[in-house]
Amino acid sequence: MLVEVELTGDQSSRLTGALYLDGSLYIPCDLGFGWGRFEGRTRWILNAIYLVKDWHIKAAGDGGARLRIDNRIYPRQLVRVNDAEEVELLKLEMERLTRGWVAPETLGPRPVEGPSEVWFFKAVNPQAVASSS
Repeated sequence: MLVEVELTGDQSSRLTGALYLDGSLYIPCDLGFGWGRFEGRTRWILNAIYLVKDWHIKAAGDGGARLRIDNRIYPRQLVRVNDAEEVELLKLEMERLTRGWVAPETLGPRPVEGPSEVWFFKAVNPQAVASSS
């Protein structure tokens, strides 16, 4: 699924993939985990994007966002996932989706050198965040 993400106070948006796991929507920020497995021009282009990517740092701060999905806007709070088990489940789901959508052939091994991370943000209804505070 593709999602357009606009962070609160940001003058731009970005189009990114999203995934569902156990009924929740997650927005990944690929910092080499996925694209580090590609070769040639694709890897070069995605590495160039990585070099200027900073939305994940902004999202980890305030987290306020508007998501556009199928031409509908959803205000959401992006909450970075830090639980190691949850991150691993999300990585496995991202690999599964990548194999089927981006790289139908066998996906290479996880990168161990250079950029190799992925950050996941759970998209939470802002009212749910406010009521739990």
